[in-house]
Amino acid sequence: MTNSMTPAGELLRSEIERSGPLSLERFMQVALYHPEHGYYRRTRDPFGRGGDFFTASQLQPVFGQLIRAVLEAHTGLRTIVDVGAGRGEMFAAFQAPWNYQAVDYGEELPTGIEGVVFANELFDALPCRAYDATGQEARVTFQAGRFAWTATPVREESPGMAALMGQMASSLQRGMMLLIDYGYRAQEYPRRFPQGSLMAYRHHQAHADILAHPGEQDITAHVNFSRLIELAQAHGLRVVRDQRLSALLLEVGERALAQAAAESTGTLKTLLFGMGDSFDTLLLERP
Repeated sequence: MTNSMTPAGELLRSEIERSGPLSLERFMQVALYHPEHGYYRRTRDPFGRGGDFFTASQLQPVFGQLIRAVLEAHTGLRTIVDVGAGRGEMFAAFQAPWNYQAVDYGEELPTGIEGVVFANELFDALPCRAYDATGQEARVTFQAGRFAWTATPVREESPGMAALMGQMASSLQRGMMLLIDYGYRAQEYPRRFPQGSLMAYRHHQAHADILAHPGEQDITAHVNFSRLIELAQAHGLRVVRDQRLSALLLEVGERALAQAAAESTGTLKTLLFGMGDSFDTLLLERP
């Protein structure tokens, strides 16, 4: 696939010409988060039918109602800080007595939170570094009119994961943290992702050419939940639930599920048997 030279692509090509091949982390920082030309910073909305993908947060009001029911079963605190909130679709589900606060990725989190820190599909979009089968870093170069790898990537790691978990955990003075994402456990990775888990999304189509069209497609990597748990525990958080999204949502009970079905049976089925079987959840508590 030949790369059309997007504005973000022009910036990346110029940087490569000046300084040599870039880390994937730098490539993703520009392609996704450049303040003007990054995929998540442009005026075009990436979510929903007119965008490139759906997240569970777009499945409203059912998703919001079920997440609220989950949280109300575990804590009496009624503040929720939605990190990486996108369009803030969760707001409608968390009306009074809840206090809903949306924080975009990269913005400073409130301090002294007494309530819930929530992040849906945030860690999978963190910039990564890529490595080949020998453990050497696979970097991004530009040749023959397109971006290309210096080596074949088979594994990725997110250097920013520890920093983000640290920020979120430090902000949580008392209460819970709920993380939802595409995930895996460390021992599963070689079997599930022999070629790595990096993936791009454009016009609701998933493909592996993550270097194409920088700034105009989403780039994701599955999240190492084993590492998330280690980081959370290092910051004094206790694991309350570590399970599939479907299992977490089923815990809300028959009454809440019946209310959700009354809103939309199709949406409920998608959350329980579609996305619910694809997403992992981590519910943490600061004792």
